[in-house]
Amino acid sequence: MGTARTFVWIDDEAKVVAHFSLGPHEIRRDSVSQKLGRGSPAIIPSSLVARLALHRQHRGRGLGAQLLTDAVSRAVDAIRVAGGRFIVIDALHAHAARVYRHHDFEPSLTKPFRPLMRPPTQPHRPASSGRGAAPSLDARLAVETGWARQGSNLRPRDYESWSGPVSGCRHVP
Repeated sequence: MGTARTFVWIDDEAKVVAHFSLGPHEIRRDSVSQKLGRGSPAIIPSSLVARLALHRQHRGRGLGAQLLTDAVSRAVDAIRVAGGRFIVIDALHAHAARVYRHHDFEPSLTKPFRPLMRPPTQPHRPASSGRGAAPSLDARLAVETGWARQGSNLRPRDYESWSGPVSGCRHVP
């Protein structure tokens, strides 16, 4: 059994168009702000989202945010079952880390490409937002992932031993 579980999105032709991996993780309390780390042990159990990628053909349609929401909602489920205090995401580069911070992740004090967030615990109603503003990740999780019901023909598949990445997929954003 591996250390992570990989999830893929496929289209109607069973072609992989997106993927991410989810696994257990731990972070040091000194890598988070005092506010976030208060009351935590020195080593904090967490859930890691890694290898998040979307095929370039599907970019620009909001699917990256939906993929991130799918990944975070599964991490929340894992934390509810197995425990953990944070969701950590593995950002490929600085631009990706900034995008994740836009989606409610906070920067790590010691690893700039590993932003993190506390798991959303109370759902919020999506606020109407101006052009270009994204609703909070809490709001998107409150309405579940919903991507399959929003006109997308993509659907998730769970592969225990998938080796990815797939040709044409690239790291989100």
